[in-house]
Amino acid sequence: MTKDSHFHTGYIRAELDKHKLQPEEFHAKKGDVLIWHAQLYHRGAGIRDALNRTRRSLVAHYFSTIDFPSDGAHVRRHDAGGLYYARPRLDLRRQWRRRRRRR
Repeated sequence: MTKDSHFHTGYIRAELDKHKLQPEEFHAKKGDVLIWHAQLYHRGAGIRDALNRTRRSLVAHYFSTIDFPSDGAHVRRHDAGGLYYARPRLDLRRQWRRRRRRR
């Protein structure tokens, strides 16, 4: 887990507590599909399998054209081929500190 991940996790935990929400788990069976809103906070749990096997999954992200400036300023070419969108990095630590000060 990266240093920023700890700040992000702390921020999300604080938001869940503030709104009295609890995380929910989705246990998929073979063939199940889960579709959720892009702004819904989500993540996968750690691998709990005793043999440390990974989950086989296909993840796709879809965005509106509104999310991407037409000038192509944030489009990058991946070393392995293909293109990806490099969104500007959010400073979650600063946002979290700012929110905590406002309380």
